[in-house]
Amino acid sequence: MKTPRTGWDQKSVLAIIQAPTVEVRDHSGTLLAMIERSKAAVLLIRGWAEPVGNRTVKYLRLTAQAPLRASTGGSWLGGSNTTRPMRADQTCKLFGDGQLMGARRSHREHKPLA
Repeated sequence: MKTPRTGWDQKSVLAIIQAPTVEVRDHSGTLLAMIERSKAAVLLIRGWAEPVGNRTVKYLRLTAQAPLRASTGGSWLGGSNTTRPMRADQTCKLFGDGQLMGARRSHREHKPLA
C-alpha cells in the first residue's frame, strides 16, 4: 500500500527507519512525540501518518484523519501521569496545608495508586 503524497511503500519506510525512535509532527511541523518504530508502523498501517523525506524518513507527519486529541494531565513531550508537584500536608511546620513545596518541576511526588 502506498501513501498518497510521497509514494513510499509502508514496508520500505519501516526498513529505511533505522533509528530506535521516530519523530511525529502535526501538519504545521510542530513536534508532538518521539515514538518507537513499532508504534510508527501502526500509524503508517492505519493511514494516520505519512513519512517525510526524499531518501530517508526524517519524521512522520500526522494526516487529517489521525485521531489527535488534546492530552490531559501532561503532554507527549514530558508531562507526567504518575507524578505531581509536592504539596505540604498538616504535618509540615514550614509550609501551610496544601501549599507547594519547592519548584514545580523538581520537587515531585508519586500519585497514589488508589
